[in-house]
Amino acid sequence: SSVCFVDILKTIGVLAFYWCTSLKTVSIPDSVIEIGQQAFYLCSLTGIFLPTSVQMVKGAAFSLNLLQSVEIGPSESIFLGEHAFAGNPDLVNATVWTKKVTMSNNAFHHTALTNLLFKIIRLDKMTFNKLSKVIIFLFIFIRLFTIIPKYSVI
Repeated sequence: SSVCFVDILKTIGVLAFYWCTSLKTVSIPDSVIEIGQQAFYLCSLTGIFLPTSVQMVKGAAFSLNLLQSVEIGPSESIFLGEHAFAGNPDLVNATVWTKKVTMSNNAFHHTALTNLLFKIIRLDKMTFNKLSKVIIFLFIFIRLFTIIPKYSVI
């Protein structure tokens, strides 16, 4: 139900824990630089902390889990691959502490994100454009599906 890695591990490989539905917790050491494609796909993780050393989270690495929160960094930079955290309907909180983040399409697709916090110094232009679209979408979605009491001050 849990995994703890040795401190010399650099990469968690492709499909490393694919479909390990009994896996509920994982402790990723500061030595890990890369998390491979679908490394924790279809597990039962409820939260994840990616340490400073992680620079790349490849496609669907944490897709289809039971994630409720994600915390990344602090780090110099990180790349979030396509669908990195997608398909986690209970994922409501994500915090990214980094100087530079590059995010592929749909990194947080099919989640319930209500709190997406980027504590960053610089965004590349492509990521800025994608974030702008996400923020606009979230704003419209929240406005459409939030019931505002008659005498509320917004």
